[in-house]
Amino acid sequence: MTMEGGEAEELLVSAEEEGSTLLELLSERLYDVSTSGLRRIIKGGGVAVDGRPASEDRVLRAGERIALELPEEDELLRFRAARLEGFSVLYEDARCLACAKPAGVAVIAERGETKAPFLSAVLDHLETEARKAGLARPPRPRVVHRIDKETSGVVLLAKDKDALRSLSEQFSEREVVKDYLGLVLGEIPDEQASGEIDLPIGELEKSHARRMRTGGRDAKPARTGWEVQERFRGHTLVRLRPLTGRQHQIRVHLEAIGYPLAVDPLYGGEEALLLSKIKPGYRQKEDRQETPLLARLSLHAEKIAFRSPALERESRTLRALSSRHAFSQEGRGLSGIRALSRLSREKNLKRR
Repeated sequence: MTMEGGEAEELLVSAEEEGSTLLELLSERLYDVSTSGLRRIIKGGGVAVDGRPASEDRVLRAGERIALELPEEDELLRFRAARLEGFSVLYEDARCLACAKPAGVAVIAERGETKAPFLSAVLDHLETEARKAGLARPPRPRVVHRIDKETSGVVLLAKDKDALRSLSEQFSEREVVKDYLGLVLGEIPDEQASGEIDLPIGELEKSHARRMRTGGRDAKPARTGWEVQERFRGHTLVRLRPLTGRQHQIRVHLEAIGYPLAVDPLYGGEEALLLSKIKPGYRQKEDRQETPLLARLSLHAEKIAFRSPALERESRTLRALSSRHAFSQEGRGLSGIRALSRLSREKNLKRR
């Protein structure tokens, strides 16, 4: 069910919905309205049950009538179904789904924004599937975890509150395994194939960009495993596995050990990866602007392993692009770096 902003509506509590709280029922019925938005409406007195104001935790009985009025469209965050380039569904069952998020798009709406492109794309898929199945409405998508806006890769969502609880518990118990691919600045020596970074992380004081750092009084334990996947001229492709869940953990840890992400201006990397900076003798035509090999954060959430609530004990492992194709959607990405490294090796062999 969807409603237009500024309109009044009356809902009848069904027998199946008896025992639900007011917020739970509205979340299911108004699946395209943010939870924070629903809370504001309830708190502001915009919802009544049988003619009386009610709180979000009011337990409902079958036959009760809920009257509510939504504010105007620009005052309320709604997830309008819309397609998104680079978005795809990697896995789906009755309780959850995993989707590939493109870089440059936040998982949820950013502060002050009234649009959520990623969730709109999820909703577009769910509405399409609901129509195919002849359902009155799709399930409400519930975000289980997030990845940074500039990071691409797999994101897990739940279709109901019990599935959200189950998946969230797996994250809390460190049962979910997440692997990232990161292109870093610098050539990690051949004798260093893998390792673990064990450095506490805290928020950097007086930071306008919510920048994190290693150490400090408020620092919390943080561990990241790493393994070299491929070596290039001046760069290294690394598989990274966060063993804890601190904000910007991978980015902070890589900067701390001297191998920051190649493209990450906030944590020691470049604004973009340019051929002119890694190819000796490169000459740019004066009438043309150089196209970056990579102009986004060089971090990709490649893989996730979890237990779907629909499959009980069976584990699922999902991959959002392999190391061969990571970053290939933006510029020339790794393909350009690989070609440059191959040419470099060939020249060295000829010199020998």
